[in-house]
This record gives sequence, structure tokens and C-alpha cells, in this order.
Amino acid sequence: MRCARIFEAAGDEKAAEEVRTAAIGALGNPGLIMSLLRRLPAAGRMDDTKKIIAHIETRLSGNLDLLSFAVLTLESNGDDTSAARTCHAAIRSHPNEAALLARMATLQQRLGHGKRALAFLERAYALDSTNTGYLRRLIEAHLAARDLGLAEQRARAYIALAPRDPYGYLQLASTCRRMGRKTEALENAQRAAELDPASERYKNYVRELTDIVAKR
Repeated sequence: MRCARIFEAAGDEKAAEEVRTAAIGALGNPGLIMSLLRRLPAAGRMDDTKKIIAHIETRLSGNLDLLSFAVLTLESNGDDTSAARTCHAAIRSHPNEAALLARMATLQQRLGHGKRALAFLERAYALDSTNTGYLRRLIEAHLAARDLGLAEQRARAYIALAPRDPYGYLQLASTCRRMGRKTEALENAQRAAELDPASERYKNYVRELTDIVAKR
């Protein structure tokens, strides 16, 4: 890279580019690559950073750690569009990596593509159906989209996986309430409050639902 700067200073951009390409092509040490991906953005050299990432995508796509680090590097520098593009390349090479799919869901959500985000998250959950983190995100996404049937399904799946976690019962209570099943909502809210007796939020929700059920 220093040689490239010498050619740049001399006005020979073509030679500088050839040196950069040769330097990147010689990269094969994952530790060295990660070191460069840490240092170059800090020095304001995102063009060189992206060239190294392109090299990873085309020549080192079998290395999941490198691809993941490349996505993280782009995210950390505020380039979600490029991060999503690199994440997509990583998914092509590693289609059964649930964590990659979940990360793509996060990126798509930040880019304003809610439906795409949900599709990637569903794929991640299909590969790792015991991941309560994915279920939490799915429940909240389905509630936001007003898909109450799927929200209920995911909340029940969460409870089956984590029966001592009040979160699942609270979300099921919220879903049942929105579906007009107030008594069932109250029962689940009470269960959440039993599991976390210190939570004033849960107690208040139980009182609110109790009043609603009493007025029916």
C-alpha cells in the first residue's frame, strides 16, 4: 500500500492501482486481513478497506469468520448498504448459517425493508428453532405487522422453550388482548407477574386487564 502511495504522488494512478491489486491479491493470512480491516477504516481509507472485503468475498468466501468480520467492519463504519451486500455474499457461501441470516434481517430493517427483514429472520428461525432471541424478534415483528395469529404462535413457541421467562406470557397476553380474548390475556399476564413478582409493570398490566374483564 505504501508503494501505491509513491506512484500516486508521482501521478501514475495506473501503477498505483496495480500495486494495490497485487497487495490485496497476496493476502491470505486471516489474522493479517482482520488487522487491516481494523486499521484502514480508522485511517480514513475506506476504499482500500472495501477492496480487501471484495477480495474476501471472491477469494476467501469459505472463511465464515472473515466474512462476518467484514460485515461488522462495514456496519461499524455506518455503511449498512455495503454491509448488506457483503452479508448477502456470505449467505450465498454459507446458506445454513442462522446467525448470518439474522444479521441480514437487522441490516434490512435498518435500511427500511421490513418485509425482507422478516423473511430473513424467519429463515434464521427455521434453522435454529430453539433460539429465543429470534423468537423475541419474530413476536415483536408480527405484532407490529398486526399478524396476530403468527404472533400468538411464536409466543406459545417461546413459552414452550422458556416456561420460566415472563416475556413469553406477557407477549401472549398482549396478543390475546388484541384478539379480543380478554380473560385469556389476564391469565397470561398473571402468570408473567407470578414469575417476576418484583415487576411493577406486570402488576399494573394485571390490574388493567382485571378491570377490563370485570366490566364485560
